[in-house]
Amino acid sequence: EQWLTVDLAEAAREAQLSLETLESQILTWADAGWLSHRFSGRDLYLALLPPPKDAAARVAALLERYETIQAQHVDEITAYARTIRCRHGYLNAYLGGRTIEKCTACDNCIETSRATVDDLPDTRAQLLAILQCLAATQWGWGRRNLSRILRGDDDAPGRARRHETFGALAFRSATAIRHLVERLEHADLISAHSLDHGGVVLHLTDKGRTALQDPAPLDALIPTASEPSEDKDQAADTEGDPVLFEALRVWRAREARDQEVPPYVVFHDSHLRIIANQRPQTLDALEAIKGVGPKRLEKYGQALIALICKFYED
Repeated sequence: EQWLTVDLAEAAREAQLSLETLESQILTWADAGWLSHRFSGRDLYLALLPPPKDAAARVAALLERYETIQAQHVDEITAYARTIRCRHGYLNAYLGGRTIEKCTACDNCIETSRATVDDLPDTRAQLLAILQCLAATQWGWGRRNLSRILRGDDDAPGRARRHETFGALAFRSATAIRHLVERLEHADLISAHSLDHGGVVLHLTDKGRTALQDPAPLDALIPTASEPSEDKDQAADTEGDPVLFEALRVWRAREARDQEVPPYVVFHDSHLRIIANQRPQTLDALEAIKGVGPKRLEKYGQALIALICKFYED
């Protein structure tokens, strides 16, 4: 008996056979008792398949899904951190359990000292903080860096970390800050300048510098109680009826569990907050809320309206 070391891939090429055919033939000969074999380990055989025609659309959908999931995670963490209700009840409602009004164990229930919404700067002060941030630099800031500075993000430019406006709006989302900046731009308090490489830098206008000394013009940028806000994120920052909001989260958790999908697929937290704030009791009123859309309206509209109407009947 004589053992030989054979490179099957090379042998298959010389015999003009596929590797699968040669291996099958060796196994057949071994079963017939004509030879013995002992296969050694080898690298995986990898083949690059041609991409499907909708590869670009698939990648875009995956990226959009990933971005939505990350945004939902941030919203959920932020909402939990900022809630003034029982934290155990908050988590229980998120997971679809019963409502807990007071657990007597979390920091909110034992009434430890903490900042409330009233301690946060009002809209006028937030607009002024944006102007002050831009006034602190002669070269201006891009939109993204401006948001990072105001939110106190770790990846904010190092030279801005020592300014008093660093982290001044840490309680606001990047979208909310973007809407505040847009209000200032529309009022000609901030101007955008395009750079040669295609970027945009924001600068204070003369009108904006005047507002630093006399912030009274900023009051015109603050929506009144009767004025519908165009700031979707600002509406999302207000939970409206907190009890209805929790009831909507419980309903969403059940829907997501029944469909075996993440909760955000049913409705984002920001949508539920607006619904809890506006309390629509007709399909037309529900359809008018941004983010609902015809598909969600058709799928969940009747159930939501029934829940809201029953909630206020009780």
